[in-house]
Amino acid sequence: MKILSITLLCLLTNYAFAQTDTSQSLDEANVNATRAKANPSNTLIGKKEIDANNTGRDLPYLLNRTPSTVITSDAGNGFGYTGIRIRGVDATRINVTVNGVPLNDAESHGIYWVDLPDFASGTGNIQVQRGVGTSTNGNAAFGASINLKTLEQSTKSYTNFATSFGYITPEKSGFATFPKNRFSQKYNINFGTGKINNWTVDGRLSMINSDGYVLRSKADLKSYYLQATYSKDNSLFKLIHFSGKEITGQAWNGVPEYILKGDANTLPNRVYNDFNYKNQTDNYKQDYYQAFYTKKLKKVIVNTALFYTKGYGYYEEYKKDQPLSLYSIFVDSATTNSDLIRRRWLDNNYYGAMTNAQFKNLTVGMHASKYAGKNYGEVIWVRNAGNSEINQKYYEGKSTKNEASVFAKYYNKINSRLNYFVDLQYRVIDYKLKGNDDNYGTLVDYKHHLSYNFFNPKAGLNYELNKFNKLNIYYGISHREPVRSDIINASKTSVPKPEMMQDAELGWNYHKSDFNFNTNLYYMYYKNQLVNDGSVNDVGSYNRVNVPVSYRAGVEFELNYKINDKFIIIANLTLSQNKIKNYHEYLDYYDSDGNWMENKLYEKYPSVNIALSPAIIGYAQLRFTPIKNLQIGLSTKYISRQYLDNTQNKLQSIDASIVVDLHVNYTIKTKMFKQIDISFLANNITNATYTTNGYTYANFSTGERQYYNNYYPNALTNFLMQLRFTL
Repeated sequence: MKILSITLLCLLTNYAFAQTDTSQSLDEANVNATRAKANPSNTLIGKKEIDANNTGRDLPYLLNRTPSTVITSDAGNGFGYTGIRIRGVDATRINVTVNGVPLNDAESHGIYWVDLPDFASGTGNIQVQRGVGTSTNGNAAFGASINLKTLEQSTKSYTNFATSFGYITPEKSGFATFPKNRFSQKYNINFGTGKINNWTVDGRLSMINSDGYVLRSKADLKSYYLQATYSKDNSLFKLIHFSGKEITGQAWNGVPEYILKGDANTLPNRVYNDFNYKNQTDNYKQDYYQAFYTKKLKKVIVNTALFYTKGYGYYEEYKKDQPLSLYSIFVDSATTNSDLIRRRWLDNNYYGAMTNAQFKNLTVGMHASKYAGKNYGEVIWVRNAGNSEINQKYYEGKSTKNEASVFAKYYNKINSRLNYFVDLQYRVIDYKLKGNDDNYGTLVDYKHHLSYNFFNPKAGLNYELNKFNKLNIYYGISHREPVRSDIINASKTSVPKPEMMQDAELGWNYHKSDFNFNTNLYYMYYKNQLVNDGSVNDVGSYNRVNVPVSYRAGVEFELNYKINDKFIIIANLTLSQNKIKNYHEYLDYYDSDGNWMENKLYEKYPSVNIALSPAIIGYAQLRFTPIKNLQIGLSTKYISRQYLDNTQNKLQSIDASIVVDLHVNYTIKTKMFKQIDISFLANNITNATYTTNGYTYANFSTGERQYYNNYYPNALTNFLMQLRFTL
């Protein structure tokens, strides 16, 4: 009823306030300061492509065609918890902003797309910068950055509705049988009032439900977006509020290898989930508030923004045979363990301000923010309750993180063919943490006060050889502080050092008529990169350690070729080496009775591949337009072998994969609707059994090194269809 009421309101608004003014505002200036100019190491995805491929899956799926990209899904079908890696760089090292406002979690540096369901429906364009890129706000761009720009206000009123449906085919012969059909659906409405006395209001409501591919990985997602804009003469004032709420079944543990592949007695089971408790869910809500003011003066454009992000939620889990001492529960001297249900909470507040001034050749800016977070756990049920109370807290930690940065970007054109830029950023961080936390079943106390000062210079040179050929040279440095888990699991003397990366890029672009070709060489050299090596630190916690030397080096090719009016080829290929020098592996040693003895060095490796960093990533799509408004695309994605840890052991790896998808988009214009867009996706049409993500751990027992692999399988052939109606 609520959605119906809003729909009727939008329809009335459409006819009452239709406008003819199509002029655009100063919207673009809000994000220009944190974006790079076009070059072979970045990719811009426009609104038209977003709409054609947005069927409700999380936003990383829209980036699948960009070079050097691997996307992952815990549930196996793109709904719920998803991830992205670019050049092997995981999400904690990718800087993400919305309208220039930082989106990464200030402590974990992670980005959780599940908190932004259907955000693509309100996104105007996306720029992906590979490498260090230009100076931006928030966490360091330590290998890539993703800049999202929300829709510009529309001076014309509009309403459009979209609904998507998805279906996953049942497992065929040769796999364990799960007869239940698995569906997904998305419903959303976008609306705008058009310009009314210099004001425009735009909004979106979205609802997504998915059964997932993996058992008990359902997703119940809701979000909305509201934007009010005032523009007059050379001024723009914009208020934005958006929110996302998610309830997802947990599929975090993946599928053990022996279950995924089966054995002599058991058929392979690709949808296994070891969580059987019916309320084993993740529950989180995040609210975002942004305010922008842009003023164009005679020789400068000034942008100022305030933002606030509120996150609050928990995940609930059933735990068997838990040591009651961890929860400060006493029953009697003979009862030391019990089954229980617990919730682990996050309560976060993140707010700040940023401003920049854009002159003809110079942009200067600053950013300041404060993060206040609370992490705590509580027990809501115990089989042997003893002296416990309902919702009894068993750990609690608080932290504050203050950050400020300033930057200056200078562009200069030496002549008609040659120009350069210099980009200097200085970043200051003050971080306080105090409390305790549950670390692998042990309560760890911590208290830290850390300060960091980082200088991040970048420079680039662009040379136009002729009207068809351009060269681009880039060099940049980025620093990154340890994340919360690195710090709280360490003593004051064993906190890891900050990481540093130097990035050098050399690009060539050839563009002639309907043929565009990019080549980009990159070398990303790391000092003190943090990696898992299996060791424990001086307080007995597993930790990540600084490795002195590691690097990522490769070449990226990108092609767009319009053969004729009916056929277009889009393709990219990445060839890379991703290495750690002098890597040491530590293992836990167990005796013949399974008792832990010690943690010690097992082997030294002179040079190994970095985990989850494939040497080859390729994508190709053939687009066919047989008639006007109908487009058919056949695409394929290849990812070479990925190692699950840093030992380069083939037995602990993900096999190479080739996945083929079919895309169909058709547009109809009628008297009743301005436009009807039909999108159809048949994913994995060859029914490939593949995975793009996993993890492993190892120990030494029964006289040899043992390993245990877990994977996150992707769905077999599955379908998604979207209908979008524009009034």
